[in-house]
Formats: sequence, C-alpha cells, structure tokens
Amino acid sequence: MSLQEQHVYELTRKNQQSEIRRQVKTVQGLKINWRDYGGSTVLHIACAYGFTDLTRLYLAHPGVAVNQRDIYGCTPFFLACSNGRTAVVGILLRDSRVHVDEPDDNGCSPLWWACFKGHVDIVRQILASGREINWSRKGKYYTEYSLLDAAQQSGSKPLVAMVKAVTADVAEARRDARTQLKIIGEPRHFHQFQTRKDDHPPTTHHPPPTHAHDDVISVDDVIKVMMSLIMRSCPFGVIGRGGFS
Repeated sequence: MSLQEQHVYELTRKNQQSEIRRQVKTVQGLKINWRDYGGSTVLHIACAYGFTDLTRLYLAHPGVAVNQRDIYGCTPFFLACSNGRTAVVGILLRDSRVHVDEPDDNGCSPLWWACFKGHVDIVRQILASGREINWSRKGKYYTEYSLLDAAQQSGSKPLVAMVKAVTADVAEARRDARTQLKIIGEPRHFHQFQTRKDDHPPTTHHPPPTHAHDDVISVDDVIKVMMSLIMRSCPFGVIGRGGFS
C-alpha cells in the first residue's frame, strides 16, 4: 500500500470529505479497492459508518468493486444493513451493480442480519426495492433460523408482522408456481392425443356433416390398414403383447 492509499483510508474513517475529494481528483492511479488487514476497502468503511456522501463518491469512482468481500465474506451493502445505516442502504439499493442478497461466509444474507438486529426501515427498503431475494436461505451456522425466526429473535413486533406477510405471499406464489408447473409440465402428446368427453362438447366447433359420403373412412378401417402395413414391413415377425418377437 502506498502512502496515498493509506492516507485516503484514514481520511475515510474520519469522514474528511473535502480532503478525500482532493486526493481522489489529484492522485493518479489511486487504488480505490485497496484492502486493509481485515479485507475492507474504503467503500466498506463508508458504508459501515453510514457516510452517505463518501458512499456516493466511491460508487462514482471508475473501477470501484461494489461487491468486494472482506475476510468474513461481508460486502459493503452487507455492512450497511447489519449496522443499521438506512440512508446508505437506500443509496446502494438504487445501484444496479450491488448484489443485495450476497451472503457472508456464515451463509447469512444482508436481509437476514437486518431482521436479526431489528432494523425495520432497512428491511422495509429491501422488500420494497423488488430486488431478487432467496427466501429459503439459512445461515451455515444458523440452520434453524429462517428470516421469520431472525425477525422474532429481534423482538420487534412490526418487523415480525412484515416478514410474516411477505413470507406468506412467497409461499402462496410458490404454491401457484408449482400448480402451473404441473400443468405446463405435462407431456405435450397428453393434450394432443388424449380424447376426453369434454374436449369437443359444442357442436359449433365440430359440426356434423350435412350429407353422408361413401368415401368416409371409419376408425376400424384405419386400424386394419395400419396393421396390414406393419405386417408387410415385418414379414418374419409376430406381434404380441410384448411387441415384436
């Protein structure tokens, strides 16, 4: 690490915005993604401390690693959620580059930690953002804790009610999806060739012929012709229940 990166890192911890802006503008080749001994970048620091202006500044820097993980697997968004930095979370949610459901090394998502710590406003923001969430994820060391369990652990009744409502909607959507999958997943020939009584109920769809025709072929005739063709193609075979022998 050069003296410039170390200086910017220390300035970030102190939230000295004017000097940081000068350094970012004047220092050529500044390594904005430099990591400390814990794997944190300056964006990690800004998000963890809730420095909104510095968060915007670093997000606007070309080449910034918005989803860089520290030695514990935490992204800047993860730290903002777990530390209750509501304003910073709002900034990051508006950036499409940010992975909002990236778990830490324990397998816990930012939303899970926000529920566990009772950050109601942050949970509300994440749910309202419409970003993709893995609702069934549980932590590696918290396998018995779902999102609802984490919310209940926080002791926040509004948060528990919110998560219950959302998870109920998700469960209902999954049931609907499974129902649709069963319908869509049926073999195509099932619908094409299976004849059911209700397939052709109205005569308007299949009007009967007004006149009888001598050239109409019955189903029995078709079967006889097909059997004849099969026997001709397999003169030495015998057709039985087991097929050709």
